[in-house]
Amino acid sequence: MGNRVFLYLCTETEAAQGGGRPFAEAKNHFPPLWQLLLADGREGPANVAQRLPFLDTDTGNLIGDAAAARDRFSLLERYVVGHPQLDRIPGLALQFEAFRRYLDEEAALVRAGAADPDAPLWFSADLDELSWLDGDIDGFVERMAAQCGAFWRELQDAIAADRAGRVAELLEVQGPAWHAGEWSSWLWQFGFGGLDHPYFDQPERPRRIAFEAFEHDHYADQAALGHDRILFEADGLRGLRRRGEHDEHDRLQPGEVLIPAQWQDILDAGHEQRELYWVARQDRYGLLERHADGRVRLLLEPVLSEVDEFQALAPCALAAVRIGERAGLLQDDGGWRLAPEAASPPAQAIGRFSHGRACARSGERVGYLDTAGHWCVPPVYDAGGDFTGEGYVEVRRKGRFGLIDRDGATALEPQYDALEWNGDARAYLARRGRQCGWLHADGRAWVATEWDEIEAMPAGTAIRVRRKGRYGLLDWSGRECVAAAYRALDLDHETYDADAPVQREALRYVVRTGGRDGGLGMIDADGRELIPPVYDELSAFAAWIETGPGETADASGEAWRTPPHLIALRREVDGRGRRGAWDLRLGREVVPCAHDRVFAAALYRDGADIVVGYLVADELPGAEHEDEGYSRQRMQVLRADGSALHSGYAWIGVARPLDWSELSEIAQRLYRAWSADDAVEAVRSDDDGFEWLRRDGSRRGHVEWLAERYAAGDRDAALRLARELRDGYGVAADPVAARRWMARAAGIAADPPARRPGLLARLFGAADARWSPDAAAADGSADAMDELAAMLIDGVGGAPAPALARDWLEHLLDRVAPNHARAQIRLGHLLQNGIGGDADPERALRLFERAAAQAEPDALYNLGHAHEFGLGTAIDHERALDHYRRAAEIGDGDGAHRAGLVALRLGAHAGADRAAACAEAARWLRRAAEHDSYAGAHIAGSDLAALLVRGDGVERDVDEAERLWLAAAEGGHRGSIEHLLALYGDQDSERHDPERAAYWRQRR
Repeated sequence: MGNRVFLYLCTETEAAQGGGRPFAEAKNHFPPLWQLLLADGREGPANVAQRLPFLDTDTGNLIGDAAAARDRFSLLERYVVGHPQLDRIPGLALQFEAFRRYLDEEAALVRAGAADPDAPLWFSADLDELSWLDGDIDGFVERMAAQCGAFWRELQDAIAADRAGRVAELLEVQGPAWHAGEWSSWLWQFGFGGLDHPYFDQPERPRRIAFEAFEHDHYADQAALGHDRILFEADGLRGLRRRGEHDEHDRLQPGEVLIPAQWQDILDAGHEQRELYWVARQDRYGLLERHADGRVRLLLEPVLSEVDEFQALAPCALAAVRIGERAGLLQDDGGWRLAPEAASPPAQAIGRFSHGRACARSGERVGYLDTAGHWCVPPVYDAGGDFTGEGYVEVRRKGRFGLIDRDGATALEPQYDALEWNGDARAYLARRGRQCGWLHADGRAWVATEWDEIEAMPAGTAIRVRRKGRYGLLDWSGRECVAAAYRALDLDHETYDADAPVQREALRYVVRTGGRDGGLGMIDADGRELIPPVYDELSAFAAWIETGPGETADASGEAWRTPPHLIALRREVDGRGRRGAWDLRLGREVVPCAHDRVFAAALYRDGADIVVGYLVADELPGAEHEDEGYSRQRMQVLRADGSALHSGYAWIGVARPLDWSELSEIAQRLYRAWSADDAVEAVRSDDDGFEWLRRDGSRRGHVEWLAERYAAGDRDAALRLARELRDGYGVAADPVAARRWMARAAGIAADPPARRPGLLARLFGAADARWSPDAAAADGSADAMDELAAMLIDGVGGAPAPALARDWLEHLLDRVAPNHARAQIRLGHLLQNGIGGDADPERALRLFERAAAQAEPDALYNLGHAHEFGLGTAIDHERALDHYRRAAEIGDGDGAHRAGLVALRLGAHAGADRAAACAEAARWLRRAAEHDSYAGAHIAGSDLAALLVRGDGVERDVDEAERLWLAAAEGGHRGSIEHLLALYGDQDSERHDPERAAYWRQRR
């Protein structure tokens, strides 16, 4: 069944009550489509409609705004459909369009049943069963929300940088030929396949019609007989036809009629060589054959009460059938091998043949028929099983089991309470009372009947036995090689290869001892202790290269797996699970059980050898309360013997905090870099500074390393260094150096020739004067040019130089990247305000429009601002509101706030629907007030509170209004303080409180 997850579309009220309309379903994963839809998600009430009560882990649902989700999807759709590289993938554009239309249809249905049709809609995802796979239920929904946000940010960045290859990678599509063999699996993996609409049920190939032209094909729902035949009905009777082709409307067309619709029922007769069917009329079955040339012949008229599938037996196939109360054997030509009335004594039931014998019942007794239909074993037994390949079968008489051979001769007198064939051991499990043992196939004793439990280990490696709750091992001869002394004993499957000969000396067994201090340990096949039984968990280390290093890390093409002599350990220490590692070759705990996570990995390849070591990571006590920086975690790289290669780092291999599950990614980064004798980035734990680590244990400074990379021709290294020096990120902040490195990244030579300084040099410094865009190299970074302009505007690292900033932005948009949205917005701001040159609000407006076409929220906000205040265009509050709405829908807090205020202004006009305007204003103000990163969120909350107090467009709620004003007032908002004074100081107010009024009067 898998671990199911469910997505619902619902109103805000339904989301709060854990309800909603089913929208999609997935199994065992969190589809990227869902992550896109829930990128602004948070934990909300659980929808338990489809949860299993006995397995419910009580996680909440992940909920997110459906309108914002649609905008994000539309942005992605525009990019995918409009990009020449992605648009070549057949079917992809239609899928995106179909999803958008499906979402609109479902949203209309949800709104039609809602009390307020204009209320916002929400997506609500029940991920409860997915938390079972995660293993850590606490904070699971919050982690999924963070994953969704990170996915969307990465997708946004790839779209903004026009990195179609990265977009395709995130969508998990691989190019124009990708769809041919992987279409159906991709649909389910991405999330389209689980949508609750038949359009997205595409098992074979992409649809060729649009969503609105699709008609559900009920013909495709008919029952199938085989992969290319389906049943059909006509006038209440059934026939059989071949599965047809899809027409131009993508509907499955009826194929060739194989059997006319003349029968009550049609069943596949199960013949391996011929096309035979059981056909029914008046509740009786007959046998029909269809020939390759299309001829249909009835081999037996419908006279049979019950039928079974044919079995291939010499000289022809046979099927057990019944007529009334008697059973017989029918040949595949329609003739009788054993007519029901001919059997003596008569058979009432015949089972399947096993090694030429079929168990048959006559009255209350069973015997065996041969393939000629003769009783080779008379029906004298109470019960019987199936013959084995060795020629024996267990039978029961007078409550005891024994064995007979193919001719009915007794091989073992009935004496056991039970006999059960064990195919792995090729032996009978024999029971007397509660004791059991093994018998050879012919009944000879093998393992004495003195054990509570006996089981063959894989491929005859050993025999596991249990007595009085303790396990031991016997070798294959039945000799005891490990005494029955363990509470649990199992084979370490890492030491066993089903495709290779068994090497007993290489086998290991995981054991658990009894008693209060009993734990897990490891022994060899003769019971010698390899690991003392003191651990809570022993396991193999995860193999971090799944498809072979040829595709992931290692150009040699040889897959690397964690060596089997390295064992992952876990032990409870002071109530906390701690991890370590044991090396069986060294015979000791090389990494003590003192860490949160230990990961064994190939550190690098040195010639023909792979050097193995460990990544160790720890979360520091109290770190769960820290939200910023890397100080919550510590990481180190250990050599194979457990000694430290690199220690004292917050993270190694990446310059950002990551989830523990990404240690495998870090291992691969280490392997790729160190195998090439390159360095790997790390973050120091003492000061969050960056360093570069080498495989010999040495380290390099961050600035020095990036400077060398730039000197070797890597302008991206200069851009990164400039940003980090500017922001003080990983290095000490140095704005002057940051400005110089940003110029280098933009294409300015590191050491230009000296010349007589001109006016700009005398005003702004010699370096800036030489930083004319005309001197920039052709490979200068567009992002660096934009960010250099920002530094020149703001005076970061030197005196402000807005005129020079204008030159850089004009150069960038004219010669380097005409559609660079951030540069368009930045230049538009300079032109609108006359900074660094003459004002040109009309041109600024055009630049904002170009950036807004790329769904840039700042550009949309600026367009709204221009139309609201008449900057470069006439004042138009309707158009301003439209731009603010679009900015807010993408996630801009400023846009949401202004949308609320402009909606209120429009609602105040004569003839306007004030209630509707106030309701819309309240929605936008609430979104702004709840925005995590909007600096004016508390002011938006104050504006919303004014509506709540009056009940304008929303249900009156003085409690929430008071809470919002208090939050804004604590942040120093004077307007909110005045509101609180009015609330507490008015004697007629329901919140009259002189003491509080006095407090806020003092704060004023």
